[in-house]
Amino acid sequence: MKTHIGWAIALAITMAGCGGTASTPASPAAGEAQAPAPIVAANDQKSVTVKGAPSWVDNSGEGLGKPGDLFASGACDARRAKDRNLLKTAAQEDARAKLALAVKSRVSTLHKNFNRALSNLGDKQINESDIEQTSRSFADTTLTGVRFVESWKDPENGDVYVLAILPFDAGAAKELQEQIEARALKGASGQAHEELAKEIEKIKKDGWPK
Repeated sequence: MKTHIGWAIALAITMAGCGGTASTPASPAAGEAQAPAPIVAANDQKSVTVKGAPSWVDNSGEGLGKPGDLFASGACDARRAKDRNLLKTAAQEDARAKLALAVKSRVSTLHKNFNRALSNLGDKQINESDIEQTSRSFADTTLTGVRFVESWKDPENGDVYVLAILPFDAGAAKELQEQIEARALKGASGQAHEELAKEIEKIKKDGWPK
């Protein structure tokens, strides 16, 4: 684990252009334990921005997985890497960082939409501080479940691309509900908690609110 952390720090410092800030390293054991069935991205469709690359390089896995799942594509420019053996690791860190931002954004949107329901119920609305804390905490917890389902290396320049998935499974749904209830719904009515459960079920069925 120390070696992995050291790699992440070194990549963040020495690999400009490979995704910027490295995110918290995953826990492989935890991720594997929670891993869903393999998801294979269709490679018959090609990227419109990178010659010969699969389409997920552009659309980050749009249309794959279940409605609540989040995908992100990461990349590392081979010309900017000091250690070419770590290109894939750098691309994975890029994808993980993008997923972290996506999670925080989705949870924030869920909170803001849910505030309308709280207002109708006469409950106190969730404040910005609670939204930020819940988003960060949920992201830190669920990112251990990230899986890398596709990778592609540009044969012309050596650039590496990876596709990551963060499943929104039963465990993630439960974690999200508990995080919100613990931080933001203390003292709220029973109906408010029921409405929250319904909103989270909607994510599993229809995807994250926009």
